Amino acid sequence: MSEQKKSEFVPDGHTFLNPYTFVSTPSRDGLGEAFGDAPPPGHDRLHERRWTGSLTVRLTVRTPLLLLDAARREKGGNTADEHFLYPLLSRRGKPHLPATSVKGMLRSAYEIVTNSRFGVFDALDEPLGWRRNADDAATMTPVRISDDGERIEFCEAAKVEMYPGPKHKLTHGQRVWAIVMGTGWNSKCTELRTEPDPASKRSWREGYAFVTGQNIDRKKHERVFFVNGKTQPLNEELKKRWTDLIDNYLGAHTAEELKKPPPQMGTDAAAAEWSRHLKVDGCRELTPGSLCYARTNDRKEIVALYPVAIPRDISRKTVSELLPEPLHPAPDFTSLSPADRLFGWVAREGSGLRTPAYRGRLRVGPVECHEPSVMEFGKNGMPLAILQQPKRSQGRFSWKATRPTGAPLTKEEIYGSADQEVRGRKVYWHHVGTEGDTEYWSRPADGQGADPTQAPVKGRYREFTRPRTLVEDDGPALTGKGDAFRTRSPEQRDSQNRSVRAWVNPGTEFTFRIDLRDVDDVELGALGWLLSLDDRHHHRLGLGKPLGFGAVRLSVDSADLHSGAQWAEYYRGLDQDLPKTDGLRIVEEAIAHFERHRDEDGLGGVAAEFLAVSEGVPNIPVHYPRVRPDGMDPGVPVPPDPRGRSYEWFTANEKLKGKTVAPGHGRSLPRPLSTDRLPLYKHKGKE
Repeated sequence: MSEQKKSEFVPDGHTFLNPYTFVSTPSRDGLGEAFGDAPPPGHDRLHERRWTGSLTVRLTVRTPLLLLDAARREKGGNTADEHFLYPLLSRRGKPHLPATSVKGMLRSAYEIVTNSRFGVFDALDEPLGWRRNADDAATMTPVRISDDGERIEFCEAAKVEMYPGPKHKLTHGQRVWAIVMGTGWNSKCTELRTEPDPASKRSWREGYAFVTGQNIDRKKHERVFFVNGKTQPLNEELKKRWTDLIDNYLGAHTAEELKKPPPQMGTDAAAAEWSRHLKVDGCRELTPGSLCYARTNDRKEIVALYPVAIPRDISRKTVSELLPEPLHPAPDFTSLSPADRLFGWVAREGSGLRTPAYRGRLRVGPVECHEPSVMEFGKNGMPLAILQQPKRSQGRFSWKATRPTGAPLTKEEIYGSADQEVRGRKVYWHHVGTEGDTEYWSRPADGQGADPTQAPVKGRYREFTRPRTLVEDDGPALTGKGDAFRTRSPEQRDSQNRSVRAWVNPGTEFTFRIDLRDVDDVELGALGWLLSLDDRHHHRLGLGKPLGFGAVRLSVDSADLHSGAQWAEYYRGLDQDLPKTDGLRIVEEAIAHFERHRDEDGLGGVAAEFLAVSEGVPNIPVHYPRVRPDGMDPGVPVPPDPRGRSYEWFTANEKLKGKTVAPGHGRSLPRPLSTDRLPLYKHKGKE
């Protein structure tokens, strides 16, 4: 095999904002009465000093709003994979915005600014999986489980060429005899037999074939393990950790995915197959004769076992343990946080609580659309870019992953730490600069003309639609200028994305009513604060928020509010009207009351982070992580890659120098108020 230059990635001078970030969740211990846990007021009466009435709210669309009718979706696309086209959700010829969507948007924001408990959190008592660095392979020790199943036998390993083509036909665990040349990780079997030769005077070594399959692009070798005589007891902790790891592997894929070839890239993609432990029954348990790799500590004691040399691993903490207990969904009726008390609460299924739910004191009425404006994309619709889900297992983005000094932790330290917690509550950056830009929010009909994703608009690329197919078979991947990818029809429509036939245009207005019952000054003030953000700040609604869709602005048109004492007086007389009140003035005073209590409880920083994200950062592009490809003009931003490949950025970000993170790497999501930015990476050297 020819010698290869090692490829590495370094920052290229350009920066970006990841589409999502996290607002901090300060400790809830010691919060005052307004924001702490408490039982809610009863529904049996109106309380004297609480407000009951309604607010009329105006919602103005600032970037296109995606309202999809899932019940009328149709199959489409240009591949064998499932791809769906969604029409606009409408009622009586107008876009239909469900009241539940508006209420969900408001609750999410209310939870943030009041530092409430999480309304929804999948509290799983299982660890998270993560991918170890490729460099870890050289530190792994090959091992075998003894024939009695009680001990771990240390082994040495040598490569044996098997791919492409039948160089040697071996099965996993098969006993073989080999002539070995060299030592260490690069030793190899120069000759191989499946039967011993007692008459031979050569140094044949007895071993066991370790065959995982063509699970890596351009793979050529498997290995043969040779027991060297050293052993260690196999304890229950190692057995359980192995089972948890294999379960994590299997849980990362659906049964349908495992029936298809894995999504590999390169010339050997057609021959790619899943690793043995993903497709062979019985791998969940360590049994006599099992072959695997071990990771050892400084005392050469085995601390974990793995099915492959570059494996997944599992975190020390479970999902439940990553979220501090005071932020978990309320366990019972007496421990409701502010959002639970206003919007309502339901106990976890199977809790058996005597009081299993509480009806909220806020109701969002029907939403009406005024003078709708809709952009339609024809029968075939417009293919959206692939939406990536935030992953809890991406420790640098989802967890608090830096030292007190700000220096980055290694992946080993992140996932092995007992001090890690979730980073906060997920929010989406406002794509400031695209608002009101009709050129940016445009696309040639039915995919005709130039690829809109490869031409910048005022320095920004259209992130909302998926790039067309990369030209790979008749020339370089980049244009002659090296400033864009060469793409051509057809558009990419497969199971990874979806298409829409229409969106609601910016400028469209909706109105809705919020009915309130028995809310106190802080509750009314927090809600009023969210409904009265200035023109720079936006809430996010609907599908495609990471792509810039669904920025909306809220404002209170009118307020009709009366205190419990006024309602009591009204009902006593029966022949008199409710007194006239200045509802908007009541809301303003309640906002001041909320802000005072918020600052006293140390939650002003949370509000500041929320406002920063809802405003966005001018002149900084918002997109998923990506890497500058070889040959691209270093002076231009990197356009969306038709191949995706966000994983390349995360791989580059994990670069080590010795046993520590390399300078300029190991970047975590900056806090919303930070002036730090994520770097793009570029190749240095050739692969």
